[in-house]
Amino acid sequence: MRATVLTVLSALSALSAFSAPAVLAQSVTGKSGKWAAELRWRPRQDGSRVLWIMFEGRNNRYDEGGDFGFSKKVNELTGLQANDSRWSGPANFELRRDAGIIRFNGRFEEGWGEGTYRFEGDSRFLKAIDLAHVEDIDEDELFAMAIHDVRTDWVRSLQQAGVSDIDAGELLAMQIHGVTPEFVRELKGLGYTSLPADKLIALRVHGATPEYIRDMKARGVLLPDLDDLISFRVHNVSPAFIKEIGALGYEHVDPDDLVSMKIHGVTPQFIQSMVDVGLKNIDIDELVAFRIHGVDEDFIRDAVKRGVDLDPDDLVQYRIMGRKKRP
Repeated sequence: MRATVLTVLSALSALSAFSAPAVLAQSVTGKSGKWAAELRWRPRQDGSRVLWIMFEGRNNRYDEGGDFGFSKKVNELTGLQANDSRWSGPANFELRRDAGIIRFNGRFEEGWGEGTYRFEGDSRFLKAIDLAHVEDIDEDELFAMAIHDVRTDWVRSLQQAGVSDIDAGELLAMQIHGVTPEFVRELKGLGYTSLPADKLIALRVHGATPEYIRDMKARGVLLPDLDDLISFRVHNVSPAFIKEIGALGYEHVDPDDLVSMKIHGVTPQFIQSMVDVGLKNIDIDELVAFRIHGVDEDFIRDAVKRGVDLDPDDLVQYRIMGRKKRP
């Protein structure tokens, strides 16, 4: 049994990929298969005990015969009688969610379990997400919603906050990445009126929080659009960075230029080194060109000794053509 459990490989994140157009009929559907599990009795910080559950050989259009797993607190599983990490005995327990119930039957030996499961969707949940205009849900996505604990009150609150006409895959991703109604309302309070689901997910994935947006606005970045915010977080454009380059004379910089500076390593320290060799108020494009072509403080000093003018274009050309004194 232990060998069987250890062969399960797949990650829970595969669940968030479902967004196929197949539509689930508005009735309760069921799916079944095999499960394997391990009792992990090392308590979490809150003192809870965990069961790692893996569903084996689930057939879906993305991964034929694939496996995936997830962990749940033992106290979330109704009917599980395990009392230690090496518990043995028959296993008949349930995971109850708004989206439906997963019923497990099988047995544990020395903390390792296996058996069969059956999932039954809840028609009330299907009706609720239909009223919220969630589109294109299939039985795999309904099953994933049960595992990820997608709640009807959360879906309803998102709709009230202005999120609507989304597909099931987006709804799952919003749950997984923590898109809350409060998050949506805060963004609207900051001036963002159009908030597509994919942008909300990307903002959460990359950590573009309302606090971060307020800090950026305080540094003179006037309401960057959602794509700019995502790029800022991807490339670590921080309020501290904007403050430092502002102190060097670069204020109200275009968002694209901020990202370009971070990509190519135009740091405040690099800008200061250019000032130290006599180059002040250089255009951002020229600073980026310096970094792309390897024009640094030592190179400039050497170039000047060889007769090259202290001019950004000349320095770049000299770097490209090679260290030869011009006639």
